[in-house]
Amino acid sequence: MVGRPVGASRVIRAFVELIPGPGGEVRLTSAEMAHVKGARRARGRVEIELLDGRGGVACAELDASTGNATVVARCRRDAPPSVLLAVAIARGSRFDFLVEKCTELAVTELAPIRFERSQAGRGEGRDERWGRVARSAAKQSGSPYLPEIHPVRTLDGFLELWGERALSAPGLLLALDPDGQTRPISDVVRGRGAGAQGTVGLLIGPEGGLTDRERNRVDELGAQRVALDTPILRVETAAIVGISLVLHGLGRA
Repeated sequence: MVGRPVGASRVIRAFVELIPGPGGEVRLTSAEMAHVKGARRARGRVEIELLDGRGGVACAELDASTGNATVVARCRRDAPPSVLLAVAIARGSRFDFLVEKCTELAVTELAPIRFERSQAGRGEGRDERWGRVARSAAKQSGSPYLPEIHPVRTLDGFLELWGERALSAPGLLLALDPDGQTRPISDVVRGRGAGAQGTVGLLIGPEGGLTDRERNRVDELGAQRVALDTPILRVETAAIVGISLVLHGLGRA
């Protein structure tokens, strides 16, 4: 009987664009079918879990011979708090690792930033790969939400975007900086007040740090510069630590 709870061992998950109601059918793409067959040698009818990346979850029965899945029951998960990580592009697979962990932690938006001291490649053209990494991480973790992965921007481009959004929905932007205040990030987030509903953004520069010009731009926008009470961390490590503290401040960890 289909209906295995989310998080049960050996659950096979697949993404679809739209989940129909109970009794409805949806056809898996060839890529999703390859994942199902790779996860288990599917024969005949197989129990799977469908995700749409926007909070929709359904238990379904898949006909492995046709790729058609019949929905048995569906539900919708509450959306996570709005958290945006704007972070320097790390070298090689390190940014893939960061995409994976952001998906597991339910970060809602990920903005790759090209800083003046960035050492990694430009990052353009990797959007599809990062999307695949995020979907794979969501299948493994059971996260019903996929992060929105923004196009690669310069810091100026990101700050312009943040400023435009703040006009309609003011949020809190934190920037990691060794010279920033050492007040715990979770306390800063918690101090927004119970009624604050805007996005919490965390900006993390490259391992070489922000230039004076970039610091001035961050300050002009009203971002709060905060420091971690740790040794100097690699970009992806600082991001995971910082996001965990943000989520703790939001009551999610």
